[in-house]
Amino acid sequence: MKLSTGGLPVLDILRLWVLVL
Repeated sequence: MKLSTGGLPVLDILRLWVLVL
């Protein structure tokens, strides 16, 4: 997991969760 995407990696994880749900 890369923690240098721009801001907070948590937002990316939440987006992935929303896509999965």
